[in-house]
Amino acid sequence: GTLEEFSAFRLWNRLGIIQAPLVILNFEDYYNNFVKWIGFGAGEGFISANAASASSVVSSLDDIFEAFSSYSYVTHKRMDFSNMAPSCDQKYLGLQIPNDCASVESQD
Repeated sequence: GTLEEFSAFRLWNRLGIIQAPLVILNFEDYYNNFVKWIGFGAGEGFISANAASASSVVSSLDDIFEAFSSYSYVTHKRMDFSNMAPSCDQKYLGLQIPNDCASVESQD
């Protein structure tokens, strides 16, 4: 996976959108620098210790199954996304959204 995928997966877990373990298979030390980078970020205060330890790093397939079976979901306050979409009569990003929501016109 990519750094973007790792970050998105971690964020979704944190927001309560998903509840799944994040396990990095560090086959032949491929992710060593990435793991060091996470540790460095935690040491410098850019990443919380909790966030830095939120994933498991393993080096074999057998260890993946162990990490999955020992996973314990940490409960976080879930975000309510129900009020995120604008209603039909609101301006959104500089656009007036008509009452019927069928079309969007710029209001410059």
